[in-house]
Amino acid sequence: MSYLITGASGYVGEYLKKQMVVQGEKFYAATRGDFEYTDIDTIRAFFEGKDITHVFHLAGAINISDSTAIFDTNIAGLYNLLTICKENRVKHFCFASGNNVYGIYKDSSYNEEDYIYTDNSNYYGLSKYVGELLIKDFCLSNGMDFACVRISDIYGPRQKHGNLIKSIVKNVLNRNSISLYGDGLRERDYIYITDVVEGLLFISKNSISGIVNLGTGKGTKVKEIVSIANELSNYECGITKIIVDKEDTTKVILDCTKLKSLGFEANVDIKTGLMNIISEELSNGKRN
Repeated sequence: MSYLITGASGYVGEYLKKQMVVQGEKFYAATRGDFEYTDIDTIRAFFEGKDITHVFHLAGAINISDSTAIFDTNIAGLYNLLTICKENRVKHFCFASGNNVYGIYKDSSYNEEDYIYTDNSNYYGLSKYVGELLIKDFCLSNGMDFACVRISDIYGPRQKHGNLIKSIVKNVLNRNSISLYGDGLRERDYIYITDVVEGLLFISKNSISGIVNLGTGKGTKVKEIVSIANELSNYECGITKIIVDKEDTTKVILDCTKLKSLGFEANVDIKTGLMNIISEELSNGKRN
């Protein structure tokens, strides 16, 4: 096997590269400067002579205010990449989608077979869903295995996005009070970065095809994260409750039964994950 990782300088990409090195896998890392998604010839030139058999497509435009860039990269650029994969007889195409493709909030967990109610105001989430449809149609038409992996909320050390856990960890490191807005009822399925990477590798190496949820299958409320973080500070931080006019009570949990039945399950719980982040930040002498 010979892998291509697009978006290799991104958060997931950096961890995936490290794990590939650990496992002794042959891979090529593509960043923004390696080719232009709107120029198919630059993608073709990158593939030349590399014998790429498996692709992890992690790259994508994320600025929801720039709909043109999102279309050019996430849809038109995706089609260009798929075309070059077909030319090079790539065996498996693994696409990093997200839980935001489900569109609406509901009380039960989200299953891969659920009807999609797209949020047309969220160009990023919409582009991911359109990307899934494009991949499914293209790959089924051309005999290429594919996996559209709907990943839940990612967290971990050196996180670039996701202000909630970053802010809480910063307060723990500095022994500042942790703010709890309202009753902290917002609930998400948080998956630790190493579980994300192991899940993607499992899906690719086993040529799993179709739509796949990648998460823990468990929801954690904000108030639980705040409580755990305060405990990890030996209760030195304390919790400051802030009254809000309208509290976010939404809930997004992925049903991961499908991936579990195939042999993979995330194993880092939220407390262990927070401990890992705090430990790494302290070892790096980072507090601000």
